[in-house]
Amino acid sequence: MSKLLIVGIGGAVGCYTSRRLLEDGYADFVGADLHVEAAAQTLPAESQIPVYASLAEACVAEDIGGVYICTPDTAHKDNAIEALSYGVPVLC
Repeated sequence: MSKLLIVGIGGAVGCYTSRRLLEDGYADFVGADLHVEAAAQTLPAESQIPVYASLAEACVAEDIGGVYICTPDTAHKDNAIEALSYGVPVLC
């Protein structure tokens, strides 16, 4: 099954989004963040959601069906272009 990739999962919006998804019973997602260990600590330990160091790393390792970009606005364009190069839908 394809997974949702949350880019910037350790930031405020990414953290909020991942927690809401988990609260609603949706756990088919992975994260990407430049600060992998800090981002992983924002998730409940029992969730076991993988966090990758980059969008590219996540797209290679996982079956990604869509990307939700939660990075600062200045990084949206580059992340969106990179995600689109993998042929997946993007939401900013």
